[in-house]
Amino acid sequence: MTMKVKIYARLKEDLDCIDANDMMELKEGATLGDACKKAKIPFALRHLHIISVNGNIEAMSYPLKEGDKIAFIGIATGG
Repeated sequence: MTMKVKIYARLKEDLDCIDANDMMELKEGATLGDACKKAKIPFALRHLHIISVNGNIEAMSYPLKEGDKIAFIGIATGG
């Protein structure tokens, strides 16, 4: 069984795991860490992002559920 979670991310178009409705499909029982892996955010770089679920900072072991909203916000940006 799978579930879908809403993804808010800068440069979403670079993430092929996000569909046209900004949704990511994950297996039931997936954690926030699983979503990071699917989005290809390397473990070593996760500290350079603010990653929240439904507006709250959660541990990578946080269990996701259908309809959760995940935000990947890079804090190390520049131009």
